[in-house]
Amino acid sequence: MRTSNTTSAQQEPSEDPPGRAWRLFDSVAADWLLGLVGAEELVGCAVAALAVGCDSRSLASIATLREDDRGAILTGLFGAFTERGIEVPLKDDALKLSADAVLALMVSGAISAQQASARLWSVADRDADGSFPELQELRELAISQSLHDDPDCEFDLDVNEWRTTMLTLASRILDRGGIHAGGKLESEGDCDGA
Repeated sequence: MRTSNTTSAQQEPSEDPPGRAWRLFDSVAADWLLGLVGAEELVGCAVAALAVGCDSRSLASIATLREDDRGAILTGLFGAFTERGIEVPLKDDALKLSADAVLALMVSGAISAQQASARLWSVADRDADGSFPELQELRELAISQSLHDDPDCEFDLDVNEWRTTMLTLASRILDRGGIHAGGKLESEGDCDGA
């Protein structure tokens, strides 16, 4: 896995608009590679990045696509990453990039823990071989929230405790550089906020 070459979705307060736009583009590109979003979202993100000053011929080529042409998108992605000296994320890198972006959005308050859990569940479903145990832990938390929300299920869940657990786990993961293949936080102590 080449995670050292990928960018984190966590943004620094002093980061310039093109830097933030590139981080968002990288995250949406990872989501597209994982099949979590359609081409229209990737194209829209490319257009937005160009609008704030991201200067890239490959990004411009993605922004002009009008249909889901996988070959053209992959060519554009390859160019957009290599123009910046970054390798196109493979599956594990894309999983890390996508999950870390969702965790950063949740910790920053940009999305709720419930929104994050639904998105993380989708990302975790792409981790079929279980390379990311902590992503599977987050998936289990998402399932518990889903059971709680199901009116036909009598699953008792303290939503405040669940939210605290989600935020604590997300913060711990981000503090150590995001999710990692083989990484698991259980040995670092209980994540129930206590």
